[in-house]
Amino acid sequence: MTTTYVPGDGPSSGYTKIGTADFTGRVVSGLVPHDRPDSVELHQLYPDPCERLGVIDHIGAANAELKILPRHRDAWSDAERTALAEFFSARHRDHHRLAVLLNITSLLGEAANGR
Repeated sequence: MTTTYVPGDGPSSGYTKIGTADFTGRVVSGLVPHDRPDSVELHQLYPDPCERLGVIDHIGAANAELKILPRHRDAWSDAERTALAEFFSARHRDHHRLAVLLNITSLLGEAANGR
């Protein structure tokens, strides 16, 4: 069995994991690269082997684009691709909102401490 490296989660890894879901028996995880916050890299974790599936570029924009790597394209129907894009777009939006709220909370805390 061959295992392909899947990036970790956290500040030191260069990625933030935003979700994992089962799509018709295939488990896919989405990670936001710290250097490309408007993209989500998709990694199929199950069934084996773990490998990169594709990417959603410009995810926060109206023109978000799901790109499945050529070797995986035939395995994903249009409906499944839509489900992937919708799930990870929603997770990305939630992650972004949380980051904004945490930043606001941090700023309010600093202001209150400065009184």
